[in-house]
Formats: sequence, structure tokens, C-alpha cells
Amino acid sequence: MSKLTDKLAEFGVDVAMTMDRFVDDEDLYVNCLNIFLNDEKLGLLEKAIKNKDYEEATEYTKEIKGFVGNLGLEPLAENLSELSEKLAMEEYENVGDILKVIFEKIERLKKIEL
Repeated sequence: MSKLTDKLAEFGVDVAMTMDRFVDDEDLYVNCLNIFLNDEKLGLLEKAIKNKDYEEATEYTKEIKGFVGNLGLEPLAENLSELSEKLAMEEYENVGDILKVIFEKIERLKKIEL
């Protein structure tokens, strides 16, 4: 395992399965991870929740969750699933807290040397 895959494993990524999905091409994975980390949808999700536009937040959550799943970022996928469930059930009181946890985890990812 490389330094990158070690750090991804520490984050909670199933490295073997994820790298298999990326045909063991770490450069491809890093490129896709960088695309995710810089995706405007993250900011748009935050803005939608701040503006209480929960229908829009639901759409962004679904899109981000799909990207996160492909990247094997299971800890984020779990939080996004929780957010998705709260939005679907129209239980909005804790969505800001869930979003905060998501962004904290994203900041941890950004600190991994890619």
C-alpha cells in the first residue's frame, strides 16, 4: 500500500475495493477525488440548506452521495445518507449539524497529501 492508500484506509475507505474500481490507478483516483473536493455542488448544498431550500438540498445530496460512493468514501456516504433521510422525512431541525460533520470530514480529506 502507498502512503495515500494508507491515509485513505485511516479515513475509512475500503481501499482494496475502491482501488479495484479504479483499476489500481491511484492517479485516476486522485484526479477524481480532487474533482469531488472542488465540486461546486458542495457549496450549493450548503447554500440550499442555509436558505432552507430543502428540495434543492435533496437533489444536491443525492448527486454528492453518488460521487462519494464511487470514491469509496464510506464515512461521508453514511452522513450523506443520514442527511438524505432527514430531508426525505422533512425533519429539518438537525440538517445543519449533519452538514457540519460532512464538511469537517471533507476538510480532513483535503489535508491528505494527494
